[in-house]
Amino acid sequence: MTGDARHPDGLASASLPGDERFAVLAVDGPRDGLGPIVSALADAGYDVRRVADVDAALAVAEARPPSLVLLDLRGVETVALATCRRLREHPALEGVPVVTVGTVDDPDVWTEALRTCVADFVTAPVRIAELLARVRTQLSLRNARTALDANDAARRRANARLEAEVERRRGVESDLRRSLDAADRSRLAMLGMLEDHAVAARERELLRTAIEQAAEVVFVTDPEGRIRYANPAFERTSGYSHAEVLGKKPSLLKSGVHDDAHYRDLWRTITSGRAWAGRFVNRRKDGSLFTEEATIAPVFDAAGAITGYVAVKRDVTQQLRMAEQLQQAQKMESVGRLAGGVAHDFNNLLTVIVGYGEMVQAALHPSDPLRAKVDQILSAGRRSAGLTRQFLAFSRRQTLKPVVLDLNALLTDLQKLLGRLIGEDVHLELRLAPGLPRVLADPGQLEQVVMNLAVNSRDAMPTGGRLVLSTGARELPPGFAHDGAVVPAGPYVALEVTDTGTGMDAATLGRIFEPFFTTKERGKGTGLGLSTVYGIVKQSGGHLQVDSEVGRGTTFRILFPPSAGDAATPEPRPAAPSAHGGGLAVLLVEDEEPLRPLFRDMLVDLGYRVHVAANGGEALLKVEDGKLVPDVLLTDVVMPGMSGPALATRLRRTLPRLKVLYVSGYTDGALESHGASAAGGALLHKPFTADVLATRLAEVLAAPTPPPPG
Repeated sequence: MTGDARHPDGLASASLPGDERFAVLAVDGPRDGLGPIVSALADAGYDVRRVADVDAALAVAEARPPSLVLLDLRGVETVALATCRRLREHPALEGVPVVTVGTVDDPDVWTEALRTCVADFVTAPVRIAELLARVRTQLSLRNARTALDANDAARRRANARLEAEVERRRGVESDLRRSLDAADRSRLAMLGMLEDHAVAARERELLRTAIEQAAEVVFVTDPEGRIRYANPAFERTSGYSHAEVLGKKPSLLKSGVHDDAHYRDLWRTITSGRAWAGRFVNRRKDGSLFTEEATIAPVFDAAGAITGYVAVKRDVTQQLRMAEQLQQAQKMESVGRLAGGVAHDFNNLLTVIVGYGEMVQAALHPSDPLRAKVDQILSAGRRSAGLTRQFLAFSRRQTLKPVVLDLNALLTDLQKLLGRLIGEDVHLELRLAPGLPRVLADPGQLEQVVMNLAVNSRDAMPTGGRLVLSTGARELPPGFAHDGAVVPAGPYVALEVTDTGTGMDAATLGRIFEPFFTTKERGKGTGLGLSTVYGIVKQSGGHLQVDSEVGRGTTFRILFPPSAGDAATPEPRPAAPSAHGGGLAVLLVEDEEPLRPLFRDMLVDLGYRVHVAANGGEALLKVEDGKLVPDVLLTDVVMPGMSGPALATRLRRTLPRLKVLYVSGYTDGALESHGASAAGGALLHKPFTADVLATRLAEVLAAPTPPPPG
């Protein structure tokens, strides 16, 4: 679609949601040809500053940097590269996208310009709608880059604060060590002088009591490193009793994580009379690993000789795990937002692919040799639509229809299907706790969670094994943390999926919910199964935990808050209304150029009279001139200038019986944020087929007339 300078494609505002008004610096060429374009930009809501040449543009940019530069290079292609580079290299225009208008007389020049200094270009003759679309795209990209830079800066500031806090704590520990050293030397001197006196005995008892009741691990060795004393905190942390470690060296805790150089540096430091501070990954008596922050210092006698070493250590395993979980949660949230945005754009493209593919398929004779090729196109399009649904599940932007359900009943109904899914060499066992509280969840999505986990377990047991699905009630204590956040205390309903498969190491566990991450060989998986599980559980208000160890299997544990309602019962399905349009009038409003002719053709084939508008303003003009009285409004939700719900509200002031069907690549959340609840109407998700469109339109037309606004 093309537009003129006064009404550029119906765009009423150039601002993106949450952004201030954008400033565009228009640099005219020798032909002074930007006049109509500048008018169109101004009409579209941009703050346009127009200058005659590059020198004037740089002067204006120094005073007030623009959001985007529009450069007219028609007639000066031979200096296009130098001109663009002057703009790109000027400090005031750092990061500002440059969009050029010109002809492509020398493709090599334009190729180099696009590679080095030009963000985009529009060829003459200029189409205003295309120019505005490219300008909005570049501003959106710059906005996104600015947001990412801000997030990076925030993370760097947070890391700097964390490093400062770590340094402060190290200083405190160093001060404490020096204080302990000084106190110990003083104590030893006093004990030597007052050993036969009762005051010395009381002092020793007080010191022993303080050390034994300390939360930190404290142990003392002789000069060769053999343990002479270990406090109860050592026993609690390591699992070894005092008797088991007496006379042994701390190396019995070695985990194999650190190399010999780590320990050589420790001994070189303390034997030279200096204190050593650092971190150990050690192994408990039961074989589990834990991380300690330690300070080890020499103990001197009155003559200054080293008589042994004292170590003060603190278990920081939980703190490190919490920090890792928080970082992982933040990363998953960022990836989720990206995935949701990509899925919306894919939905629009897939609507065109699948829609036209079905039209071509219907037009072909069953024996036509092209039919098999069209079938492959449609199959790929539908598989791609499935991937976008998984994207939306991971990003927690899909539409859920939660009901109060019995988790045990759902698993029992799935048992036969799961048995066929995992195969005969995997034994399936259900352990369902009786009297379990109900939960509020979307049954279809919850079934997908169980099946995805079952498939994941099956693939981890290539030679067979056992898969156990169990339910039960759990009570979480106050302060229970997961995914870097505290989970509210109270009762929960637990669903556990346990297998006897190969298990996973810590590195794999840290990435299993990332989209496209998979340990399977190429072609054996998309890497979206567990990320879909993660998104569904989170969007349903649940919490997901994973326990796994190489060679010992895996357990996925899902916690749902209980629901006090009664389990939902299926409602009888009403008779399907007629899917033929019968000549009824449809007002079609869609701002995406490729989708308008597709939807129009679908509706015409279904027997509707179709009136097409590219935006809300154009639709209002068609109705307000009195020549069009539509029976139903079919409109996109999110459109520039006027949203679909806002258009529906305006039209219902004069057409109170108007029925509305929204179409969107977004989810129900988009309806809420754009006021669709007040406007009323049903939602049809992209991509969809002509049959689905026919059914939904028939349902909307058969539904009761909505109440008049106000």
